[in-house]
Amino acid sequence: MELGFIHSIFFGEDTLMRILHIVGFIIAVGGVASIDFLLLVFHFKPELGKSLAKVFPIFSGQISLGFILLSLTGIPLILSRPWLSENFYFQLKFFFVLAVFLNGIFITYYAGPRFAKLAPKWTERTAEIKRYEMISAVSGVISVTGWWGAVIVSLLVVHGVV
Repeated sequence: MELGFIHSIFFGEDTLMRILHIVGFIIAVGGVASIDFLLLVFHFKPELGKSLAKVFPIFSGQISLGFILLSLTGIPLILSRPWLSENFYFQLKFFFVLAVFLNGIFITYYAGPRFAKLAPKWTERTAEIKRYEMISAVSGVISVTGWWGAVIVSLLVVHGVV
């Protein structure tokens, strides 16, 4: 790795966009990690359902803010590199990002409101709650795979591994 490459990363013409892109990622993944941690706690303390139903929208907003910042910075970064659209690894990263985006819509408009409705009776373990848990588990797998898949592919590309 030569010094010119490092200099271009920190002092290139799109440095601010890159920094804001990383900040957007940190904001979004911070919300995702918080929700994941709370869901883990919830698994062992289902009586916390009502409380979690109240705080989840806050973290959902944080994730949305991060995703908006990622989008607002990612689009100019992509447009300044038109060759990226033909790159397999970029397409793979974008597939992960699209999966996260669509999953986010599902969580925001279905899973989140449904959880808020089911939370007060969570300890009853009804068939409806068990079905919701299965659907949420699939959504969680998509979320984890999507976020970390995009990150891993990006890091591999940036460091010249692929």
